[in-house]
Amino acid sequence: MEKKHLYGDYVRNLHQSVVRRLEIIESEYNFEKGAEFEIAICEILRSFLPQKYGICRGFVIDRDGKTAGDDIIIFDQDRFPTIRSISKGSYELKEKIPIEAVYAYIEAKNTLKITQNPKTCVLTKGITQCINFKKICNRRHPVVHHELDPYVKQGGVISTFPDYLPKRRNPAFAVLIGRNVQIGNKKELSTQEIHEALKNFEMDDNENNPDLIIAGSHNFCTPHFYSGADQVRSLFYLDHHHERGYWAGQQNDLTYGIFLSQLAFVVDWIRLGRMPWIDIITEATFKEYRPLGY
Repeated sequence: MEKKHLYGDYVRNLHQSVVRRLEIIESEYNFEKGAEFEIAICEILRSFLPQKYGICRGFVIDRDGKTAGDDIIIFDQDRFPTIRSISKGSYELKEKIPIEAVYAYIEAKNTLKITQNPKTCVLTKGITQCINFKKICNRRHPVVHHELDPYVKQGGVISTFPDYLPKRRNPAFAVLIGRNVQIGNKKELSTQEIHEALKNFEMDDNENNPDLIIAGSHNFCTPHFYSGADQVRSLFYLDHHHERGYWAGQQNDLTYGIFLSQLAFVVDWIRLGRMPWIDIITEATFKEYRPLGY
């Protein structure tokens, strides 16, 4: 008999609701193109996340105009509204979101292909997209744990803060999610075959690696680090641990629920900093731009 999980098997119920939604959407769109699967994930996220969290397809952009990402972005639409040229709730067109406004990035693939050739390996390409996203977002001003407000600093530090969470409160969170998995040219795979492929896949240790990888309905990879002789699983790929890597997990009919639950925790835990509105206004107002240093 399969065990029940907390809160009335909440995670499994989440997973099953996502599977049902994807089946309904697939009957309409067929998921022949990558954009259709991305739009389907956007619609699922919109029904799950509170309205304060904006959801769009597009890119993150820094103050110098550099961009990264090309899939799904979750941002704070209450504090950082975008100038939308498309109707709210429409995901066909892509937007550019300032890095200061971003909570998370989701690289969504209908088929997560794993090959030995990096040029054809969708898993490798997806990891690279997540790395580029986190790298550009890490340029934003860090929010420290004892900061009460983006504009007001409070003295003192929290010395007992959990070692399994990031050192800053505004980290960039990245997920790579694949609905189906293909290994080489083989598409009909058992759960165990996918598990072994993920466990044996050689991933470079990059501090900006994705924080969660979902590979179908039963397999996932989550970060871990070593604390002494103990292996500790974490909700982020932490940059302050050097002995770190991925743990390949296998949970039947739970992965989408794990993804949504972890995402819900992350967007609730993250505290975004301030937008550099003063610099933006100053540059637009005066012929010669001089930072005010606020």
